[in-house]
Amino acid sequence: MDYALTAMFICLLVFQLRGNLYILVAIVAGGLAVGLSLIISGNFHIIISSIVAATLGVLFRQYQLSHKEEKDS
Repeated sequence: MDYALTAMFICLLVFQLRGNLYILVAIVAGGLAVGLSLIISGNFHIIISSIVAATLGVLFRQYQLSHKEEKDS
């Protein structure tokens, strides 16, 4: 039963990977989670890494959109 929860989250991750930005955010979140798990005890590292990676993804998307608008005009 322990592997079922892990398999479910891997499946959800695979279905969410629709482009390079999503893959980059997933890699950043995973890397941060592993790195922070060595520093922070408990499961708080997952929340921190999710928030940081999602914020970076949003900022990068806004940068891409503003850069595209500048290029088009």
